[in-house]
Amino acid sequence: MSFEKTDSKQVAIKNLKKSVDKLQMDYPVILVDFNKTVEVSSILPIEKVLAYPTTIFLNHKNEIVKIHTGFSGQATDGHFEQFENEFNETISTLLSGLN
Repeated sequence: MSFEKTDSKQVAIKNLKKSVDKLQMDYPVILVDFNKTVEVSSILPIEKVLAYPTTIFLNHKNEIVKIHTGFSGQATDGHFEQFENEFNETISTLLSGLN
């Protein structure tokens, strides 16, 4: 789910597609809002989004198993590598059905 902050839906979709391609996301990503008209709490079972992006990991029962907030890009030195490792480990665990 994506909550973009842009002037138009078309720009939001373009930006989202760019991110999906760059991060090689092979799972569905949807645009929920682009102009701050939708409250995140009206859609997600969390009280407040503390930072963007917020990644919510669900298991096969649609239960939240982990929430990651913020962005650790390649310019953040070791933080990016740590995030990438934790992300991949979480996805592997979920795909293996261990959660």
